[in-house]
Amino acid sequence: MKIRVLLFALLLAAFMPAFAQPCALSQNGSGEYLVSSYTDLKQVGVGSCPLSATYRLSSDVDASSSSTDNSGAGFAPIGPSAGTPFTGVFHGAGHVINMLQFNNTTSPNVGLFGFLSTAYIDSLGIINASITSSYSGANVGLIAGTNGAGGVVRECYTAGYIYGGSIAAVGGLVGYNSGTIQNSYSTSQVNTGVGGYVGGLVGVAAAGFIDKCYATGGVSGTSVAAAGGLAGKNYIDLSGCFWNMVSTGYSNAVGDNAESGSVGLGLDASSINDSTSFTNFDFAGTWAIYQGLTTPLLRAFLTPLVVKGVDTTMVDNGSALSNMPSLIYNPSSYNTYKIAGSLTWAGSGVTAKGPGTYSLIPSGGLYSVQDSGYLISYAPSVLTITSLCALAVNAQGEYLVSTYADLKLVGVGDCPRASSYRLTNDIDAAASTSDNAGAGFEPIGNSSDFPFLGSFHGAGHVIKNLYINNSTDIYVGLFGNLGNGTNTLVDSLGLVNVSIQGSSTVGGLVGSIVSGTISNTYYLVHNIVYMFRGEKIPQFNSIALQFS
Repeated sequence: MKIRVLLFALLLAAFMPAFAQPCALSQNGSGEYLVSSYTDLKQVGVGSCPLSATYRLSSDVDASSSSTDNSGAGFAPIGPSAGTPFTGVFHGAGHVINMLQFNNTTSPNVGLFGFLSTAYIDSLGIINASITSSYSGANVGLIAGTNGAGGVVRECYTAGYIYGGSIAAVGGLVGYNSGTIQNSYSTSQVNTGVGGYVGGLVGVAAAGFIDKCYATGGVSGTSVAAAGGLAGKNYIDLSGCFWNMVSTGYSNAVGDNAESGSVGLGLDASSINDSTSFTNFDFAGTWAIYQGLTTPLLRAFLTPLVVKGVDTTMVDNGSALSNMPSLIYNPSSYNTYKIAGSLTWAGSGVTAKGPGTYSLIPSGGLYSVQDSGYLISYAPSVLTITSLCALAVNAQGEYLVSTYADLKLVGVGDCPRASSYRLTNDIDAAASTSDNAGAGFEPIGNSSDFPFLGSFHGAGHVIKNLYINNSTDIYVGLFGNLGNGTNTLVDSLGLVNVSIQGSSTVGGLVGSIVSGTISNTYYLVHNIVYMFRGEKIPQFNSIALQFS
């Protein structure tokens, strides 16, 4: 008796480890099994890692070694059949499985998951993948061969090459669907053999619900039963989805349609980048589009990226900012290869001249792609223009001229010739008779090389008793030379009782104007003369009144 009890105890001890062996995958605090490698992926739903459990990718997975698994048959689908389906939860957590390969000739359901039943798959990307299935009648798709009743595929995408054998249901995302597919897309190239059903998104949409999805990958096959940009055969409403008619090669959404309602929106190159083509698409919540640059993109796959310029300070030189500031990206760890386009700028700082604080706002032109791309928004930066000029400045960045001493600073030294000036008072320039050893006032913009290029707003005020007596200079007047400034302007100014003498090109207000505008000005001239070949020739000998 003792011998029998001892023998039973030994046998029980020998077999207990086999029954009690736990799943080798680690778990997080929520009890989810963590998948961080291809070795981990192969354990999902196998042995003591239940098909009904919850799994979570904790990193991207390199599945390139799958090509040699199972004697070259590649990865063995998780939950391979309706009898042994995957019924759990698989969170991709925004990660991708790369280089997953199948060369399966024996399974009726081929994909990462063979058969989904009351399962939930989300936030997963499968890229650079390939499936070759020669099993007649197989259901083939990179996420799942079959998404059965109660199965949910949400926020998933695929990119790769898929071939199904004869009489197969082949789709870029799912082969045969009776469950739910939402907010997902495929760029996979799909192909099937004789009698097959092939679509860019699903092979057969038999039942369930498909919404907010799209397909852009090429669709092809040999003597197929039905093929379409979204589905080969369809029984449900696909109105919330679109396909690219050019890249898929199909102008029809489905090849064989049993649905009386809408079967999606197909667009060609002339309309697929235009948001107005997509009526009833929610571009504030579900979708995003870079108008004229991209097709609609699912926001679920885009990472927010804020672009702004560096706050900039410059010293006023009378010109607008010549080079826009360098950019700041938030987050800073963005992928430069996912952004394209040429940035445009807006805000008061783009054309600002004169001291002040202005805004610089990147306003568009950049765009991103769907795969690991960005939802780009813009934030303003600050342009501060400082000045070394001694004149006061108003809120509009105009230098204020209130005295004759101020007038002599206009366009001189640190007071730029291309800036804007404004009179705040009438000015008596009688002191000009003693300036420059009797030569009087030095004209503003006194040569062809140094013309006045800015704006001078008289604001209805007058300058009186201005005196210039220089028989050797050309370009003589209050302004010697106005020229070649796109915004050169003198307005609302009166000159009274002026006495001006120069060698040539002499005027009361302006000696020479190459380009620019003079408006609402007048001068009451006392004496303006110029010297020509050494002779003093009076240009005006009496008081004159002129309006311009």
